[in-house]
Amino acid sequence: MIVFSGKITNEIQTKIMKLRNTQIMILGLIIAAIIFPCLVAVCILTESENELLKYSILLLLMIIVFIGVGIPISKKKLCFEWDFYIRFENAVITIEFMHQNGAVQRKCVSNVKKVIDFGEYFYLYFSRWDASNGLVCQKDLIIEGTIEDFEKLFEGKIKRKLKS
Repeated sequence: MIVFSGKITNEIQTKIMKLRNTQIMILGLIIAAIIFPCLVAVCILTESENELLKYSILLLLMIIVFIGVGIPISKKKLCFEWDFYIRFENAVITIEFMHQNGAVQRKCVSNVKKVIDFGEYFYLYFSRWDASNGLVCQKDLIIEGTIEDFEKLFEGKIKRKLKS
Protein backbone atom coordinates (compact mmCIF):
# COMPACT_ATOMS: atom_id res chain seq x y z
CA MET A 1 0.00 0.00 0.00
CA ILE A 2 1.15 3.55 -0.81
CA VAL A 3 -0.42 6.58 0.85
CA PHE A 4 0.01 10.30 0.23
CA SER A 5 -1.71 12.60 2.72
CA GLY A 6 -1.72 16.33 3.33
CA LYS A 7 -2.00 19.74 1.74
CA ILE A 8 -0.47 20.43 -1.66
CA THR A 9 1.83 23.47 -1.52
CA ASN A 10 0.61 26.73 -3.10
CA GLU A 11 3.55 26.63 -5.53
CA ILE A 12 2.63 23.17 -6.85
CA GLN A 13 -1.09 23.98 -6.87
CA THR A 14 -0.39 27.10 -8.96
CA LYS A 15 1.74 25.09 -11.42
CA ILE A 16 -1.01 22.49 -11.83
CA MET A 17 -3.69 25.16 -12.31
CA LYS A 18 -1.56 26.81 -15.01
CA LEU A 19 -1.07 23.42 -16.69
CA ARG A 20 -4.81 22.65 -16.63
CA ASN A 21 -5.77 26.13 -17.83
CA THR A 22 -3.30 25.88 -20.72
CA GLN A 23 -4.81 22.52 -21.70
CA ILE A 24 -8.32 24.02 -21.61
CA MET A 25 -7.17 27.00 -23.69
CA ILE A 26 -5.56 24.77 -26.33
CA LEU A 27 -8.63 22.52 -26.49
CA GLY A 28 -10.88 25.56 -26.92
CA LEU A 29 -8.74 26.95 -29.72
CA ILE A 30 -8.71 23.58 -31.49
CA ILE A 31 -12.50 23.38 -31.25
CA ALA A 32 -12.79 26.94 -32.59
CA ALA A 33 -10.41 26.11 -35.46
CA ILE A 34 -12.64 23.17 -36.41
CA ILE A 35 -15.99 24.94 -36.00
CA PHE A 36 -15.16 28.21 -37.77
CA PRO A 37 -14.43 26.78 -41.25
CA CYS A 38 -17.60 24.69 -41.01
CA LEU A 39 -19.66 27.78 -40.18
CA VAL A 40 -18.08 29.73 -43.02
CA ALA A 41 -18.84 26.91 -45.46
CA VAL A 42 -22.48 26.67 -44.35
CA CYS A 43 -22.94 30.45 -44.58
CA ILE A 44 -21.34 30.59 -48.03
CA LEU A 45 -23.49 27.72 -49.29
CA THR A 46 -26.66 29.32 -47.95
CA GLU A 47 -25.53 32.81 -49.03
CA SER A 48 -26.26 34.13 -45.56
CA GLU A 49 -23.83 36.98 -44.80
CA ASN A 50 -25.75 38.12 -41.71
CA GLU A 51 -25.50 34.65 -40.20
CA LEU A 52 -21.77 34.56 -40.96
CA LEU A 53 -21.31 37.83 -39.07
CA LYS A 54 -23.32 36.54 -36.06
CA TYR A 55 -21.41 33.26 -35.95
CA SER A 56 -18.07 35.05 -36.35
CA ILE A 57 -18.83 37.30 -33.38
CA LEU A 58 -19.96 34.31 -31.31
CA LEU A 59 -16.83 32.38 -32.22
CA LEU A 60 -14.63 35.37 -31.39
CA LEU A 61 -16.25 35.59 -27.95
CA MET A 62 -15.67 31.86 -27.44
CA ILE A 63 -11.98 32.27 -28.34
CA ILE A 64 -11.64 35.21 -25.93
CA VAL A 65 -13.14 33.10 -23.12
CA PHE A 66 -10.77 30.18 -23.78
CA ILE A 67 -7.75 32.49 -23.95
CA GLY A 68 -8.92 34.19 -20.74
CA VAL A 69 -8.97 30.82 -19.00
CA GLY A 70 -5.32 30.32 -19.95
CA ILE A 71 -4.14 33.59 -18.39
CA PRO A 72 -1.64 32.79 -15.64
CA ILE A 73 -2.96 32.45 -12.13
CA SER A 74 -1.29 34.33 -9.31
CA LYS A 75 -0.85 32.73 -5.91
CA LYS A 76 -3.29 35.28 -4.50
CA LYS A 77 -6.15 33.85 -6.59
CA LEU A 78 -6.01 30.40 -5.01
CA CYS A 79 -9.31 30.22 -3.15
CA PHE A 80 -8.56 27.07 -1.14
CA GLU A 81 -5.78 24.59 -0.43
CA TRP A 82 -5.88 21.16 -1.99
CA ASP A 83 -5.87 18.63 0.83
CA PHE A 84 -5.82 14.96 -0.22
CA TYR A 85 -5.63 11.49 1.23
CA ILE A 86 -4.60 9.23 -1.66
CA ARG A 87 -4.27 5.47 -1.21
CA PHE A 88 -2.94 3.02 -3.79
CA GLU A 89 -3.99 -0.51 -2.83
CA ASN A 90 -4.95 -3.64 -4.77
CA ALA A 91 -4.85 -1.87 -8.17
CA VAL A 92 -7.31 0.78 -6.92
CA ILE A 93 -6.61 4.44 -6.23
CA THR A 94 -8.82 5.90 -3.52
CA ILE A 95 -8.80 9.69 -3.38
CA GLU A 96 -10.33 11.46 -0.43
CA PHE A 97 -10.76 15.19 -1.01
CA MET A 98 -10.38 16.64 2.48
CA HIS A 99 -10.98 20.16 1.09
CA GLN A 100 -14.37 18.96 -0.22
CA ASN A 101 -15.76 17.59 3.04
CA GLY A 102 -14.08 14.22 2.53
CA ALA A 103 -15.65 13.38 -0.85
CA VAL A 104 -14.23 10.08 -2.10
CA GLN A 105 -13.41 8.96 -5.63
CA ARG A 106 -12.03 5.61 -6.77
CA LYS A 107 -10.07 4.91 -9.94
CA CYS A 108 -8.27 1.87 -11.31
CA VAL A 109 -4.48 1.99 -11.47
CA SER A 110 -4.81 0.54 -14.99
CA ASN A 111 -6.65 3.74 -16.05
CA VAL A 112 -3.52 5.82 -15.49
CA LYS A 113 -2.27 6.68 -18.98
CA LYS A 114 1.00 8.31 -17.94
CA VAL A 115 2.79 9.74 -14.93
CA ILE A 116 4.92 12.87 -15.18
CA ASP A 117 7.65 13.26 -12.56
CA PHE A 118 8.16 17.00 -12.00
CA GLY A 119 10.74 16.47 -9.26
CA GLU A 120 8.73 17.61 -6.24
CA TYR A 121 5.59 15.79 -7.31
CA PHE A 122 4.07 13.26 -9.67
CA TYR A 123 1.15 14.17 -11.93
CA LEU A 124 -1.00 11.22 -12.98
CA TYR A 125 -3.00 11.48 -16.22
CA PHE A 126 -6.15 9.41 -16.56
CA SER A 127 -8.39 8.95 -19.59
CA ARG A 128 -8.94 12.10 -21.62
CA TRP A 129 -12.69 11.76 -21.15
CA ASP A 130 -12.49 11.61 -17.37
CA ALA A 131 -13.70 14.93 -15.94
CA SER A 132 -10.99 14.81 -13.27
CA ASN A 133 -8.27 13.47 -15.51
CA GLY A 134 -5.29 14.50 -13.38
CA LEU A 135 -4.03 13.77 -9.89
CA VAL A 136 -1.17 15.36 -7.94
CA CYS A 137 0.97 13.23 -5.63
CA GLN A 138 3.41 15.51 -3.78
CA LYS A 139 6.45 13.42 -2.92
CA ASP A 140 7.04 14.81 0.56
CA LEU A 141 3.45 13.90 1.55
CA ILE A 142 4.05 10.13 1.29
CA ILE A 143 3.22 8.60 4.68
CA GLU A 144 3.13 4.92 3.79
CA GLY A 145 5.20 3.03 1.25
CA THR A 146 8.10 4.58 -0.63
CA ILE A 147 8.72 6.59 -3.78
CA GLU A 148 10.41 3.46 -5.15
CA ASP A 149 7.19 1.48 -4.55
CA PHE A 150 5.24 4.19 -6.39
CA GLU A 151 7.67 4.16 -9.34
CA LYS A 152 7.50 0.37 -9.48
CA LEU A 153 3.67 0.53 -9.59
CA PHE A 154 3.81 2.80 -12.65
CA GLU A 155 6.89 1.33 -14.28
CA GLY A 156 6.98 2.15 -17.99
CA LYS A 157 4.47 5.00 -17.61
CA ILE A 158 6.71 7.51 -15.82
CA LYS A 159 8.27 10.36 -17.78
CA ARG A 160 10.71 12.68 -16.06
CA LYS A 161 10.35 16.41 -16.72
CA LEU A 162 13.26 18.66 -15.93
CA LYS A 163 12.57 21.91 -14.08
CA SER A 164 12.30 24.90 -16.39
